[in-house]
This record gives sequence, C-alpha cells and structure tokens, in this order.
Amino acid sequence: MLCVLKRNLYIYFLLLQILAGQYCYGQNNCRDTLFDNFKNNVLIELENNHGKGVQLDEETRESYLLLLSTHSIETLLPYVEDPIPVVRAQIFYGLIIKNADTTILKEIVNKHLNDTAKFTTGSTDVIIQWTVIESMQAHMNSLIYNKRSNADLNGWIENIRCMRYENERYSPIAGVHHGIIDKDSLLKLSSLSYSIDGFKTISFTITTYSIIGGTARERTFRSRHGMTRRIKRAIGKSKPGDRIFFDDIKVKFPDKLIRTMTPIALKIK
Repeated sequence: MLCVLKRNLYIYFLLLQILAGQYCYGQNNCRDTLFDNFKNNVLIELENNHGKGVQLDEETRESYLLLLSTHSIETLLPYVEDPIPVVRAQIFYGLIIKNADTTILKEIVNKHLNDTAKFTTGSTDVIIQWTVIESMQAHMNSLIYNKRSNADLNGWIENIRCMRYENERYSPIAGVHHGIIDKDSLLKLSSLSYSIDGFKTISFTITTYSIIGGTARERTFRSRHGMTRRIKRAIGKSKPGDRIFFDDIKVKFPDKLIRTMTPIALKIK
C-alpha cells in the first residue's frame, strides 16, 4: 500500500531536485548537486562511524538511487575516480544496475586492478571489508543477477521513501538525520510525543554517554514525566559527538494496550 501523503510530497521535491540537476548541466561551472548530496551522505556516515565504513542507511540509499535514476551512464563514469573508496565502488555498482556495456565495465576494472583502498559496508551485525577492486570484481562476477532497469530504480526509491515516511511518522523526535541531532532541538522536547492520534508515551529511560578527560561517563534517568529538568541539564552538558539513548519506551496505543517501542540512538551534532 502506497503512502499517499508521502508520495505527493516527495514527488514534488523530486521534481525540484531533477529540475535543479538539469539546470546544473547547462552551467559549465555548476557542481552536480545530486552527486554532491549522495557523497555528503556517505561522508556523514563515515564520520558517524569513525571512518570505519558506511551502512548505506535509508537517507544515503535514497540519494544514491536518485542519482542513478536521473543520470545517464556517461555522466556517471567520471565518479568512478572519486577520492573516496566506497563512492568509487558504489558508482561502479550503479553502472551495472543501469546495464552499462560490459566492455566499459571491464575497462574500469582493468584500470582499478591496483585499487586496494579499503572500505567496509554492512549493518551493526554484519560488517564486510572490501578493497575497491574486490568489490568491483565481485559485482562483475554477479553481473547477470544484478541487472536492473530505471523502472526498478524508481520502484526502489518509492519503497525507501515509503519506509522513511513511516519511520518519521512513528518517530517522536523530529530533526534527526543519520541518527544525528542538534542539541538545541533535543532540549526543546517536552516529551517523546508521537504525532499519531491516540499514541501516548507512558515512560522511558534515557542515557547520556560522553567522554570527559579521556574517561567515559554514563548517566541514566528513568522518566514518567517527559523531559524533566534533570534530564535537560544532563543533555545541556553534552558536547558534539556525545551519545543519547532512549530505551524501554512504553507507549499506550489507541487500543489501550501498552507496548515497548524501538530504542532510539542519537548523536549530538
């Protein structure tokens, strides 16, 4: 079932992004905003994971698929030489998705035979380390299974946007991108308030995690009254890079049953 409201909003912004991208191509010195957006999302993930790798979360995947669906094979080719290893590898995979000619793909692989720069991908449970050439060769070996059409790309984008819309709809904290939030935005919260009628937060546990003088410091609070003064004082002392965890979130649903929601992990911007 499609998310109708989400679909209308995102189609509007998608058109704006595509028009902006097309306008850029008419300007000799204009940077490629779609590629820049994808690369910026990768850089945010790398920073968030201390340079260890990327998970290609929903925001990054959406920007990646939008880039692939909008650009031709020819305009993607220069990005295979990007300085960031995971970007080089993902652009190459994108060329496979877009059914680039095998001759072109083989030329790229031959050019990168000595490209042993390392990167990691995966979730918190499964982490895979690659070199760029290993990634390219692995994708080449599975070429027959990975071919997709632009119609598929549009469907993938729609699915990701639907998931993002639902996640944001059920999230009690606004302004979170890649798990990162501005401290002032967090301090403005009075509680974990869900935007859906009939959802009421009963209680939650919040833990602040910071490094002070090289020593890790944790403070945990249990609240039945929203973001109390003690909690806000602890958050107010946090620094960029500190972590905030909301756990054991109890919410009363419209059917009057109390359920435990998914924990929320945040990083202070």
